[in-house]
Amino acid sequence: IQLSLSLSKNLFVLSMDSILCDELLQEIFRRLPPPSAASVSLVCKRWLHLLRSSTTSLSICFIETPLIPLFSSFLSFHPFLSTLSVTITHTLDSSDQLLNSVASSCPNLRHLRFLNGSVSTLSLFSLSVSCPNLVSLAVTLFRPLSFLWVTPFGCLKELSIYSAGNSGEFDYGEFYGSCELNLESLLLTGIKSGDKGVGFLWRNCKKVTTLKLISCEGVGDQGSFLTFLQCLEGLQELELRTCRTIADGVLLKLAENCAMLNSLLLYDGGSKDGLFHFLTQSKCPNLQNLDLRLPLDLENYHLTAAAENLGSLRSLRLQSCCLVTGEGLKILGNAMADGLEELALINCDVVERESGSHMVKIKEIHGSDILKESSYLD
Repeated sequence: IQLSLSLSKNLFVLSMDSILCDELLQEIFRRLPPPSAASVSLVCKRWLHLLRSSTTSLSICFIETPLIPLFSSFLSFHPFLSTLSVTITHTLDSSDQLLNSVASSCPNLRHLRFLNGSVSTLSLFSLSVSCPNLVSLAVTLFRPLSFLWVTPFGCLKELSIYSAGNSGEFDYGEFYGSCELNLESLLLTGIKSGDKGVGFLWRNCKKVTTLKLISCEGVGDQGSFLTFLQCLEGLQELELRTCRTIADGVLLKLAENCAMLNSLLLYDGGSKDGLFHFLTQSKCPNLQNLDLRLPLDLENYHLTAAAENLGSLRSLRLQSCCLVTGEGLKILGNAMADGLEELALINCDVVERESGSHMVKIKEIHGSDILKESSYLD
């Protein structure tokens, strides 16, 4: 029976191979789940070639130093790649060579993540020439940071920068030229107060609507801060993760300059006073999403301020907020039950102390079907 089934399966595959044209087979391959790709590639050389030609997305992780010619040859078998992720798990001296291989072998790339292997400014200039259609780019850079290489990427909308240690490269210093960039989303990690080159981004990123800062001790040198403030005016989404030294200053200016903001995430940063000032003085009429992780810093009076001043709020997520009580949640619910659609309490002591009774009462009192009780609540 097994032999009969095997023969039938082989005959079916051979029949498909002879009947279906290349274009139809490629369309079928595109719709297959990723685990099936390995099996398809073993059927025959034709299917292997068509599978590679139909592949538009790859994710590669290097755990040891790769052979550059083999890597280039592998990429050349996938001429229609549009999305590529390359992760290096340890320090390699060949990061620039790997990036140059990507640039020369994948001219149709639109999305590229090249992480943990720091690359030079020169290799990024080469990438801009070979892959002019890149829409999103994530790379790791050595200090001193310079962003002059961003200018030739005319189609680039999303840029993510992960900073590493010092490379000993020439310090280009601050470049004061003007060249408006088309970036709409910007993520920066590990920025320090002495990083001169960041000011170039703040001055020329007039279209950024999403800004994410992670583990940043500053926003560049002293001259960069003023231009950074100008970037806040058009923001719609801001994330600050572990940016303790700058969180209060950003919140202060955010309350004054960010009328377009609709989403704010603040993790592990900001003082009680800084957060309270933002909640009471904020001129953000469109703020709908607020996500806070501030252990021991968030109290009931913060919730009262949010209820009184943030009438457009639709989603509130609180993580590890130990000083919030059921009474504070009740005040929030009384003020916002008709508008709030999501309330999530994650690792908050109030859930265990008060068994979520106030949350149940809020829904019963207002009869609102809009409020969605989080799975984190009792």
